Amino acid sequence: MINRRQFIRGGVLTAGATALAPNWVYAQKDGPEYFTLAVLPDTQNYSYRHPDIYTGQTRWLKENAEKYRIPFVCHEGDIVQNNDVLEWERAVVSHKELDGNLPYGLNVGNHDFNWTWVNGNRGEMIRDVCRIDQFFPPSKFEKESWWGGCFENRNHNSYQYFDAPGGLKFLVLNIEFAPRDVALDWGTAIIKKHPDHRVIIVTHAYMDNDDTRLGDGDRGVKQYFPDDNDGDSMWEKLVRKHKNIFLVLSGHICKDSRNNFKFDTSYTETGLLTSKGDHGNDVHQILADYQSRPNGGDGFLRLIRFTPENNEIEVKTYSPFKDEWLTAAHNQFTLPYTMT
Repeated sequence: MINRRQFIRGGVLTAGATALAPNWVYAQKDGPEYFTLAVLPDTQNYSYRHPDIYTGQTRWLKENAEKYRIPFVCHEGDIVQNNDVLEWERAVVSHKELDGNLPYGLNVGNHDFNWTWVNGNRGEMIRDVCRIDQFFPPSKFEKESWWGGCFENRNHNSYQYFDAPGGLKFLVLNIEFAPRDVALDWGTAIIKKHPDHRVIIVTHAYMDNDDTRLGDGDRGVKQYFPDDNDGDSMWEKLVRKHKNIFLVLSGHICKDSRNNFKFDTSYTETGLLTSKGDHGNDVHQILADYQSRPNGGDGFLRLIRFTPENNEIEVKTYSPFKDEWLTAAHNQFTLPYTMT
């Protein structure tokens, strides 16, 4: 099991991962073929107050898809802040930059649902009241060759495909926030039907920023749906059981105080844990959520470069809004992954 705090020593990554140079640029890399998975962490504050930053992210991905060899874009959930019509309309505008240009998957987070209200006080979260199926219905994607399908004819759980150099086949499995057992059972069935695909799971709440999975007593899952699954139970019931799962991406957990950024530049807003699955496979579990930064997150997104010849995954964090790379060790690192 690789834990980030075990291999960061004095700001330098040691065993299990290597740091990347600050001037790391895909287009300058010669030699082995590579491709890049793009990841949008929680966009809720962009949909709420900074829609131009959200659209700037997706436009940048569209315009740089060839340069960076991007076959797919993941979204880690919390598309919007308040499940408000205007916010969803803004998200649709942002994703129009990707429509017809880049395949993408979506996830629902806790902010994408509605709540009950009693005497002006927020009560329980309502799982069935989410506008994603109004603005991003499965029918929008069904004719796309990369669309695999969904569960319960809703876009809360879905899967997509992409191919990569060297004949590599990937399946992206999007699992709902605080997944029900029936959703995990559906995911299990999809994975079993695709033994020749390498599986990436994307879900909103899975990792904490202390490099552990979310479990009993942790913030973020059980207080919303106490009878459903958190990161630990997802690992036990789904992730660890399949040899072709190698990557889990999540958001949800962010920095608590914006004011500390100027004092503590090492604060992660991230999490990283590598665990052994039941078949001896390494599963890299990665958290990224920048929403507590200024401007709703300053536009930072993740770029994950796969280099099959080197059997490695390189993770980098970039903001098209600021034209800035985050260079601390927890935001740029290399992980082993066998592809040849």
